[in-house]
Amino acid sequence: MNARIQSHTPRKRLARRLPGVSLTLALAAILVFLCPRLTGMLQYDRAAVLSGEGWRLVTCQWTHWNFSHVVWDVMMFFTLGVLCEQLRRGAFVACVAASALLIPLLSAVALPQMQYYRGLSGLDSALFVLLAVQLIRMNRSRDRVVFATAAAGLGAFVLKTLYECATGSIIFVQPEFVFTPVPLAHVIGGAIGFVIAICGGSSERKSSVAIARSHRAADQKAHNATPRTLIT
Repeated sequence: MNARIQSHTPRKRLARRLPGVSLTLALAAILVFLCPRLTGMLQYDRAAVLSGEGWRLVTCQWTHWNFSHVVWDVMMFFTLGVLCEQLRRGAFVACVAASALLIPLLSAVALPQMQYYRGLSGLDSALFVLLAVQLIRMNRSRDRVVFATAAAGLGAFVLKTLYECATGSIIFVQPEFVFTPVPLAHVIGGAIGFVIAICGGSSERKSSVAIARSHRAADQKAHNATPRTLIT
């Protein structure tokens, strides 16, 4: 009975956990798009950043060029964000925080000719890889269908990214000559998601092993402390 109750506890916690971070950040992107003046203040502008407006390195991913751009980016971000946040909120928050800073920063360093940058696609890539790798690691010996689906998705992402790097174009959003795609952002995002999925999974396993050992030690101590009655 106790084992059955414990097995259902994580599912109940998962059902009660609201994706508040994902929803807030998705709504922020929509709000920024609806306010052109705010978009101009938050986008990556190389000259402005070099002049001291460093916040643009973090906020630029919540700005977008056109309606198609914001719809695809926010739709993917919210969908992936909800899944990642409900699966492992700590890893999700770490992935968003690292991607928010590192994707624009590394892209700006590698592409000095990039004067402006907008969009969540790099962060979307990070969340996609984070989710795929977590599902692969969690279902390696549990659910073969989930394992195969996640592995296929990860492979498709790699092929998509290679195509974008080779052609300089992107698959889902049509730039309509308004902006130039930056496939490097997808590469950086994917790498961030992969690293956090691997590191986060390892630390959680170590924590689980330590907790299990402490429980066994406590049970053993309680067992040894139980008085025994000898029957002669």
